[in-house]
Amino acid sequence: IFLVLLATSLCLAVASGFWAKTFQEKHSYLSALYKHTTPAQQAFFNFWGFTILLSIIIPMSMYITFEFIYLVNSFFINWDLEMYYPAKDIPAQARSTSLNDQLGQIEYIFSDKTGTLTQNVMTFKKCCINGTIYGTGTGREKKQPLGSGLTRSHYGEKKLDFCDLMLLEAAWRDNDPVLREFLRLLALCHTVMVEEKGDQLVYQAASPDEEALVLAAKNLGYVFLSRTQDTITISELGVRRTYEVLAMLDFNSDRKRMSVLVRDPQGTIRLYTKGADTVILERLQRRGPSETFTERALDRFAEETLRTLCLASKEVSEAEYSTWSRRHHQASILLQDRARELDKLYEELEQDLQLLGATAIEDKLQDGVPETIQLLKLGNIKVWVLTGDKQETALNVGYACKLLTEDMEILEEKEISEILKDYWVSNNNLSGSGEVLCSGHLPQQRPEPSRHKKRALIISGDLL
Repeated sequence: IFLVLLATSLCLAVASGFWAKTFQEKHSYLSALYKHTTPAQQAFFNFWGFTILLSIIIPMSMYITFEFIYLVNSFFINWDLEMYYPAKDIPAQARSTSLNDQLGQIEYIFSDKTGTLTQNVMTFKKCCINGTIYGTGTGREKKQPLGSGLTRSHYGEKKLDFCDLMLLEAAWRDNDPVLREFLRLLALCHTVMVEEKGDQLVYQAASPDEEALVLAAKNLGYVFLSRTQDTITISELGVRRTYEVLAMLDFNSDRKRMSVLVRDPQGTIRLYTKGADTVILERLQRRGPSETFTERALDRFAEETLRTLCLASKEVSEAEYSTWSRRHHQASILLQDRARELDKLYEELEQDLQLLGATAIEDKLQDGVPETIQLLKLGNIKVWVLTGDKQETALNVGYACKLLTEDMEILEEKEISEILKDYWVSNNNLSGSGEVLCSGHLPQQRPEPSRHKKRALIISGDLL
């Protein structure tokens, strides 16, 4: 009926245009009234007028019929057993009768990874300390309690799917200074709050990653006990030690790291830093065999879809701290550009670090994620996933959740940059003729990606 309405209005509009032309020719003495309007313009305006006037040919009953169909469709959504979630006894609920129609218009889905595709339950799985990899899958797992006072309760936390005999024994022998600093950093460098409930310590963390790391340190003998505004108290293999907090260098998305500057009970000032490998590795004092091995371990962890962090520390002299503290106080009371000045000071302090190691945390996919993404792709919906992990981790998570498949053509940053550069050069060369390079081969004899093959882009925020 709607097409009939449009066709009728179009015919009447064309006829009105011819009539207007004939009328103007026969009544030339009225030409002053039509000098600003041509017959074609009158026909265009008349088309919309006829569309409005003749819209009554679409009966009201049809609108009611559409709404009734939408209502029935919403009932089918509510009754769909495939959309029922038995774990929480929650069925699908269509809160709008036009939901089915709106869902059919979706072309793109933009999704976060952590907590959306994944369970947001972080489990400490592996670590690399001073050139040695520890953790699940290394062949050193032990199910029975160890001696020397180390029992299953020390590593029985639900968020510590981690059991490595060599690391447990090394931690309790306490003869490796790098290992001691590694575990001490896990217990000190965080924003976790602790509460005592009976004889149990309950940790409350804004980030599940931090909670997993603190639990890992606890299970290895370095227990975070309490914190005040100026101190952090931990138990190191049963020995209670209180550290004076001199400064907390907060994490943000630009810094990609956080640090804590503390004075230990012996009076030594140390800076403990943890963050993304891209920012920690470029701030190291040296790059030796241990650092090279840790980089390879990070790539290996990323291939296993684990979330990685690098840990580093350094000793700060009293003179250096005194100068830095005075400048830090001045920057903290600024009324303008305070954040920028503080970031500059943080950057100065977080240099010449000594790499301690790296951690690897697992965040499992939620049930049904691969199947859901497959169904979305069958519906010709394009899916984009955002993650703060390493590019290698993102790639492997993409394969795990079936967002990426083996038959896809994967375009990474280097290839995308070359393609965009070639297109830019070609379009500049062809700008005079108004042509756009859209098929055949790109300049420099580089073939254009196949138009018939599924493609995926893996890009960083900087490239985007």
